[in-house]
Amino acid sequence: MEIFDTHAHLNWHEEYKDDLDAVLENARNAGVTHIMLASSNIEDSQISLDVRKAKKDCGVKLSCMVGVHPEE
Repeated sequence: MEIFDTHAHLNWHEEYKDDLDAVLENARNAGVTHIMLASSNIEDSQISLDVRKAKKDCGVKLSCMVGVHPEE
């Protein structure tokens, strides 16, 4: 069975900057094959794109929801 995480905020870079590789490895080991990186503003969207590019070979497909929340 494949697992697709449809809403992850791995772009909250400060919280994950020291262990993002471990988070992605744990996800892969748990059977997660695809993670959708959610964004709520321009800065978050750019970070999501940067994470996707930097971790393109992590073993989990990363996609980005690029957008701006109405409160932003």
